[in-house]
Amino acid sequence: MTTPRPIAALLRAPVFGSVARAVLTTPYWFAGLYKLTHWRDALGEAAHFGLRPAVLVVAATIAVQLGGSVLLIFGRLSWLAAGALGVFTALATLIAHPYWTVADPAERFHALNTFLEHIGLFVAHATGNIVMLGVGLAGDAGGLATKLLALPVFIGAVAAAYALIRWRNARGQPCEVLVLALQAVLLAGFMLLTVWALPAASANAPSVMLAGLTGVAAMAVQNVGARVVFTHLAPTTMMTGNVTQVAIDIVDLAIARGRPDEALKARIRKTWPPVTAFALGAMGGAIGVLVAGAWSLALGVIVVAVLAVLHAVRGERS
Repeated sequence: MTTPRPIAALLRAPVFGSVARAVLTTPYWFAGLYKLTHWRDALGEAAHFGLRPAVLVVAATIAVQLGGSVLLIFGRLSWLAAGALGVFTALATLIAHPYWTVADPAERFHALNTFLEHIGLFVAHATGNIVMLGVGLAGDAGGLATKLLALPVFIGAVAAAYALIRWRNARGQPCEVLVLALQAVLLAGFMLLTVWALPAASANAPSVMLAGLTGVAAMAVQNVGARVVFTHLAPTTMMTGNVTQVAIDIVDLAIARGRPDEALKARIRKTWPPVTAFALGAMGGAIGVLVAGAWSLALGVIVVAVLAVLHAVRGERS
């Protein structure tokens, strides 16, 4: 199966590549321009994090954010630009979210999740896409259009879901059922579109792109729900943080010699269910794909839909 002519023509168009790369690097060049036009605020931010001399730090940050973005947008030294932005992202996260300095165990748990979400989520969706873009520009353009669109679609879906949640909150309306129902619909769409798209010989086939981007939108809704709606639960979008916390709690439990305090008990009760469910789900998902292919997604759709119904029947949290 060859790439459809309209898609192939679009991928070959220099304007499309430049526009797509501009959208992909939005978090970087927008932040660079904001610092450039709000110089005093940028200096204050640098001083807040103890970065000296603030003028040089801000100037270097702007140079990396704008310079790396420009190089990527115009397809020049993409490997260097992607590497610079990736290193910058990692350093910025280490400086801005030092969870290890937080004394309170409960606050440290949330700070750790925030740190890992920034490292895992943002780097995966931003820097990871930039690296894949560099690979595509170097000659392997398989699925390049989907890779270019994944980040803006994710950002757009997050923004739309969050705006809807804020609109309902402003009217005193709960959002649990809304988020779960929306995720169930998107997962169902992802499943049906994947079944329709397969088998496909080209990652650039419109049906494959549509299925993949629908999955990205479903993931975006899940992330928004974990961040702003189900905040009383351990996050389900960043298992690294939960597994790390479980390991820390096991050590604390051993030191306590089986007599944990209430804070440790609360953390253990909060983190082990999602970790266990993730492990079982990963194994079940692998078996499901082997047995039923894309139809195995039906189980996830059913589970999320049932949760939405249960919230609706029992009453949503205020």
